[in-house]
Amino acid sequence: MIDTDLLMELLQIKSLEEFKSSYKEWIESRLVSINMEREGLWTENVAVGTKDFVEKMKAELGIKVYNRKIKELKGTFVLKEQANPYKLFSQGKVAI
Repeated sequence: MIDTDLLMELLQIKSLEEFKSSYKEWIESRLVSINMEREGLWTENVAVGTKDFVEKMKAELGIKVYNRKIKELKGTFVLKEQANPYKLFSQGKVAI
């Protein structure tokens, strides 16, 4: 989830249409110029942004993220993804 209002403010973009157009260009440019490595900050967290934004996302997601912690990481706040979401099944046993 992205705090588009804050992102637009930081990038000095005035309209949502301008943001959408720029975002599409950035993604296409990035896809052409990189070796497609994933970035853990974005792929290993449920939400990334300001403390207020991450707390809001945690509240909105409710029970789905009740046991997840908010942490400060690399100068921003993150709502951590569950460490081992499939641990129960990866041990070769199924609980009933």
